[in-house]
Amino acid sequence: MPPDDALARCRAARLLAAAFVHVPPQDLEGTRGRAPVTLARHVALYVAHVTLGVPRGAVADHFGRDRTSIAYACARMEQRRE
Repeated sequence: MPPDDALARCRAARLLAAAFVHVPPQDLEGTRGRAPVTLARHVALYVAHVTLGVPRGAVADHFGRDRTSIAYACARMEQRRE
């Protein structure tokens, strides 16, 4: 996937998740946050990787996270779906 395409998809996932959870998109950039911010961040990571097909490494780079954080967020969202 071209880097510009991955970046655009990650940005879209961040905006979508922030709107869905009703938090400012810039709050997702921090390393910590209240429960709604954490939920929005996990939704954004999940949507970017699972729904939009961005590789974990590219998602991690865009969100300033480790690849294992992406795996953790995706697992949490899968649990919430059940």
